[in-house]
Amino acid sequence: MISAAFAAGASRVRLRADERNVRSAAAILKIPGVVEDVPRLDSVWLRSDGTQRTSRFFWIERPHVAVA
Repeated sequence: MISAAFAAGASRVRLRADERNVRSAAAILKIPGVVEDVPRLDSVWLRSDGTQRTSRFFWIERPHVAVA
């Protein structure tokens, strides 16, 4: 999915993960993703237990290709 976004011309892909989902955040950081900012409350998203979701946002830059 990320490759398709870059192939379509995107220069950056933005991802989000629930702040309690440590495994997803770790996987995004391995891509390598960069944390965009502090966790934010999502106004629309609720967890299955009824609490309001807090998301962490990440971004991934398009890889730069050296031109010879």
